[in-house]
This record gives sequence, C-alpha cells and structure tokens, in this order.
Amino acid sequence: MKAFIKALLLFLFSINIFAQAPLSIKKNETVFFKHGISYHDEYISLENINNKDVINWINNENELSNNYLKKVADNDNFEFKIKDYDYLSTNSLPVKKGRFFYSNYRLDKNKPLVLHYREKLNDSPKELVNPYRLFKNENAYTSGYYPSKNSKYLAFKISLDGSDRNQIHFINIQKQEKTDDLLDNIKFSNLTWNEDSGIFYKKNNNQNIFEKDSTYQLY
Repeated sequence: MKAFIKALLLFLFSINIFAQAPLSIKKNETVFFKHGISYHDEYISLENINNKDVINWINNENELSNNYLKKVADNDNFEFKIKDYDYLSTNSLPVKKGRFFYSNYRLDKNKPLVLHYREKLNDSPKELVNPYRLFKNENAYTSGYYPSKNSKYLAFKISLDGSDRNQIHFINIQKQEKTDDLLDNIKFSNLTWNEDSGIFYKKNNNQNIFEKDSTYQLY
C-alpha cells in the first residue's frame, strides 16, 4: 500500500512539473440563478460537445495532455506497478443470488473483470459474462448483474468507456447463451425481475447528455 501511495504522489508531482497553461477557449459569460443566488459561468459553451470549436479544443487538450503524460511515463514508468496492485485486489468473494453463487475474476491484467457462476461453493466457477469477449473493448465493465427469480436468465448492465449511461443485456444461464435483447441509454437504474418473463427499470430520455436528469420513467 505504501508503494502504491508513493507511486501516486510521484505521478501527481510529475504532472505538476510538466504542466503548461491550458489552451484558450472563447469565453461567453452567462448568469443564471439558483436558490436565490446568481452564478457566473464563462465556459457554458463547452457543454455543447457537438460544436466544432469545442471539439477542436477537446482534441487539442487531449493531445497536450497525452504528450506530457508520455514524457512522465518515459522518465518514471510506474504504471505497471499500479496495475499489479489492482490485479491482486479485484477478485471478489462468491455472492449467492437465487440458485447460484456469482464471483468476478480478473483473468488478464489488461482486460475487465469476468463474471463467473457456480451452483455449489466447491464447484469450479464457470465463465458467464466476459465484457471484453462481447464488446472487444478493454473499457467495457459489468456494472451490475441480476438473475431472474428461477435463475433461468441473468440481466447484466454494461458500462462502456466509463459512461454512466449503461446497456442492459440478457443471458440464458444454463445454456450460457446471450439473447438478442438490448436496452440502451439506461442511467442510474437498478432493475427488478417479473418472475422470468421481463424486468422493471428506469430510463432517462434526455437526448442532450448535459440536460438536467428530470425525465425518469418506469418501464
């Protein structure tokens, strides 16, 4: 743990050494009121992520950051040590839900956790949901899983690239076959099974990702 903290402090210190002033972006001061208090926002234009100027600014900022992070990595490459600590601490204890015990294992240091299941604790775990195999994306993570009442099906939520807008997929547990059903754009929602025939869940229909989350509906 001490080595991890030292590596993290070194990383932050290195960024501070190499950091430069951010690229300029056109300011457009906007005043809005909330709870009787006025707020001044000079960068509200950045919320329009489809604007060409905003896209160019983001790309330039990413390029600037990546160039200096590469310099830091070349001089003090401790990323591998952080991954080692993470790799050693992510396997989970079995959790019983319905008929089966579920547990996550990291099979590869550079790929997301894989969900396994077993009927008895002494059984060998069987692979059930492998996010990387399904999406070919190293940043696809299982953010929740929910077996149906009779443990025939498993619904599982997938987050792609750290997004809080998830997808819900379904798998036949005993056949270990994924179905074609897909629910998309699911944000901050658990789900509850209606026996084995369907689920209840919440969905936000906002199309603008910066819009206030006020349109949750039950499906």
